[in-house]
Amino acid sequence: MEEEKEGTTFGDIFRLIFTQKWLALIIAVVITLVGSLLINYVYNPSKAVYSSTFTINVEVGNDGLLTYPDGTKHNYRDLISKNNLTAIKESDEAFKDIDVNGLARYGLSITQNKSDTTNTTVQDVTYTISIGAKAFKSYNLAVEFINAIAETPSREILTWVKGLSGEAEQSFNEKIGNEQKLEYLKGQLETIEKRFEELSLPSTAMARVETLKGVFTTLTGELHTAWYEPDILALQNYIYAIDGLNDELEVAQAALNNLLSTSGNATGTIVVNGSEIAQYSEKVTKLNQQITAYNNYIKKYETVEGGLTEANVAANDGEASKAFTAKLNAVLGEIKNLTDNFESDYYANTSLVSYEGAQVSVGGGMGLLTLIALSLIVGIIVALVVAYIVAKCKTSKVNKNDNGNQEGAQAKAAATSDEK
Repeated sequence: MEEEKEGTTFGDIFRLIFTQKWLALIIAVVITLVGSLLINYVYNPSKAVYSSTFTINVEVGNDGLLTYPDGTKHNYRDLISKNNLTAIKESDEAFKDIDVNGLARYGLSITQNKSDTTNTTVQDVTYTISIGAKAFKSYNLAVEFINAIAETPSREILTWVKGLSGEAEQSFNEKIGNEQKLEYLKGQLETIEKRFEELSLPSTAMARVETLKGVFTTLTGELHTAWYEPDILALQNYIYAIDGLNDELEVAQAALNNLLSTSGNATGTIVVNGSEIAQYSEKVTKLNQQITAYNNYIKKYETVEGGLTEANVAANDGEASKAFTAKLNAVLGEIKNLTDNFESDYYANTSLVSYEGAQVSVGGGMGLLTLIALSLIVGIIVALVVAYIVAKCKTSKVNKNDNGNQEGAQAKAAATSDEK
């Protein structure tokens, strides 16, 4: 008798599986659906990352530091410092449940992305903030908080601008006498004009600056004709200041004379920078003008009986000086309005942050097609294995029953034969 060759081929396996095709299909569909839902709603949220890429329209140095309009330098990493994050949290009731201390555990980071060009501009530098989605209760909350981080420079610069008016008023009030107050206001207007030019503010703003320049010319002429001050304290301060100014003048004049004497050699070649000569010439001129002005205030009282006394100052210049000081206060108001009405509006209405595409995108985890494909593959594999096992078990059971029946028939046949 020939021995039967035993073995299982792939064809046998697939024929077994095909007998359980409906079971396999149901299992594959169920696992695909359940797997997709689990990955999307359980796995993905634990791996999802919110990120935002944006540009800050502030000058960036070669060292990567941001230079604000007030000249201060800031590291971009300060945007995610504990102090800034805490300030943002405290600024909005919606952020009260955000764990600032725990944000680092969720991978909070910021990167500065520079282009490869040698002449980088503001637009060539972008910043990317990333943080795990588990740090927030909702996407909308994440958007608001990340945007608040990105807008930190805008917020800080606007705060600085709004504070300029208060600083100007405080400094103005600290000046003693009409002369010093007027000079301070002139300096403020020059500073504001430079800022306006850098911001390219509208012509109405520049026109207002030019109007105030004319006002200052009129006020200077009035003050330097009457030479009045509000009280004796200012005049005494001028007496002390004259000595210091004379010392400054002596040094500046000596430096200027030295520059002039060495400004050329026998061949007439200039060996000294002409800008230095102009700088010291201007300084000497201004010091002489200031000393002359202060002396004119004092000279008024040389012919007054009793000289420079509080009573004489009040009698000669008291009311007129107060009226002039009121004019200076009015100009101070105009100076403050320039900042409040033009610069503040500029920074409030012109965003310093621009976003590339979506403000906050969601990354990490698996994409929809990927998670469906993965779930489907796992479902098919499991379905095939289960279908094969079930089919195999059924086949074995049938074979066992068949063998049992065959053995029973053989035994019965043998018994019948014995009886005969």
